[in-house]
Amino acid sequence: MILCLSLYASQSIAASSEEIFKQTSPQVMPLDVLNEKGEVMATQSAVVTDAQTVVAQCDSLSGAKAIRLRNGDVNISASVLRRDVMRNLCLLNAAELQASPARFADFSSVKAGMRVYAISNTLGFGIGITEGVVSALREIRGETFVQYTASIGPGSEGGGLFDEQGRLVGIIRYRKMDGQNVNFAVPVRWVEEIPLRTKDQVELRTWSENAQQIEQKADWPALAKFARDRLANKRDDGDAWHFLARAEEQQKNWKAVAEAYREIIKQNPEDLSSQFSLATALLELKDYVAVIDLLRPMLAQHREDGRIWGVMAYAERLLGHQRTAMEYFEEAGRLQSWNKNIQYAIAETAQEQGDEARALRAIRQVVHIDSTDVRGWLSLTDVYLRMGRSAKALQAVEHALDIDATSGVSLSFKARVLSAFGRHREAIDLYKAVIEKHPPNEAWVWSWLGLTYYEIKRYPEAIEAYRKAVALNPDNEYFTNSLVITLKDGSHYQDALSLLEREKSKRMADPFVWRQFGFVYASLADDAKSIPAFEKSLKLDPSQTKVWAALAEAYHRANRPDDVKRVHQRLVQLNREWAEYIYKTLLLPYEVQQ
Repeated sequence: MILCLSLYASQSIAASSEEIFKQTSPQVMPLDVLNEKGEVMATQSAVVTDAQTVVAQCDSLSGAKAIRLRNGDVNISASVLRRDVMRNLCLLNAAELQASPARFADFSSVKAGMRVYAISNTLGFGIGITEGVVSALREIRGETFVQYTASIGPGSEGGGLFDEQGRLVGIIRYRKMDGQNVNFAVPVRWVEEIPLRTKDQVELRTWSENAQQIEQKADWPALAKFARDRLANKRDDGDAWHFLARAEEQQKNWKAVAEAYREIIKQNPEDLSSQFSLATALLELKDYVAVIDLLRPMLAQHREDGRIWGVMAYAERLLGHQRTAMEYFEEAGRLQSWNKNIQYAIAETAQEQGDEARALRAIRQVVHIDSTDVRGWLSLTDVYLRMGRSAKALQAVEHALDIDATSGVSLSFKARVLSAFGRHREAIDLYKAVIEKHPPNEAWVWSWLGLTYYEIKRYPEAIEAYRKAVALNPDNEYFTNSLVITLKDGSHYQDALSLLEREKSKRMADPFVWRQFGFVYASLADDAKSIPAFEKSLKLDPSQTKVWAALAEAYHRANRPDDVKRVHQRLVQLNREWAEYIYKTLLLPYEVQQ
């Protein structure tokens, strides 16, 4: 009998991992941070601590328009109730929450070598369990942390670390270090201390409620002033800095936004969300080097966080480092295989590099992630059109129209496909019908209509269509360039020159402008002006084989055979086909005459 009782006691003390998960998983929930569009900005974990209350890490909650808990198939709205900025812990209120709270362990029972279980929403895949042991209790900056070996990843932060009795030992803090399985949790007693650490909680709650009321009215100047007035006397008030950052973001005062987030990060260096927000402000300020300098140390500690790779990729791309940007985007895509925005970025970067095959793979991944994404199907249509795969483009655009048959944007893409099939009359009629609806891409529709007219050499109609596109979006160089080419090819030389003169003041270093000057003057038989224009364009971009050939012809007309020979030698290095053409048409006649 005694033996039986001892066996029973042993089983009650040390439950199996299956029993631990069954007991504790309802006490941990996925937590989504949403932006103004209802899109998920970040996903982490939260532990139920009391009726209608959960605890989570604060950093990812910064700038959230809404916070959502997921309890199975049920979504539950939550809001920040208490914020311990220095310890990066927040208590959240969830009025509709129906779940049993976690049982807190006595932290004095936590010892090195004891078995623990990490229950969390790792990588956003849902609540799961991993097993390990406590490696040590570490003192870091005067605070005690639990170091343990159970594996975790992005999304685990805010999850629970439980002992063999299913009691909550600590709150997981995802901060991957250089070594494998080196993870930390904050002591569970910190959760109990959150209310005690907010000494001015009554006054703070009143101030926060007033700030929230101003925020709800979207009176951003008033909110900024309200926050600055408080910071004049309470510069260490993290909530005030967050409200100030929010107000300045809405007013696009990016320098002030950066200042606010720098102050927030000073108070809590581990606040990842604020570091991302600071990176966003720096991107808006076009300080791309500062973005990389900010994020690189984060990457050293959070290599499995796809968000860091993604933002660094954007900064590298804007710096013109396309190869590095692609490497970072690919890593972000590997870590966040569900993230459509990363796949779109991969596709755009690939297109800039002329790698249509890689762009195609990325867009295929987008529609695999979300088969109802109209933009994805239209992007797929666009890629197939550029690759000359009209039949595939038709299939893709039909998918988009199956989702939304009335979309003017989708119909305009259908017209592009019809034009690719040579069904120009149908395409023109469809473009005109779409334009009557004034779709959001109306300037592009006019441009595509212009291209269709251009392909069938109806230059007057093409010119009119391109003029409409330029009028709607005068800063789009593609529209302007298309109009210049159509004016030239339609023999409207003076109009083309006038437009090029206007563009020249803005685009002195653009080889296109000088190239077109050269072609227009060559069409007017004015080689005294075409030659220096071609030479200027080639100085800016020496790889233009067609321009070298046009320059050789201009030299030939100007009776400059030595210059023709010089261009021929250059073309031998760049393009033997063009070199052979220049030799047969321009140089050989000289040799025959000699």
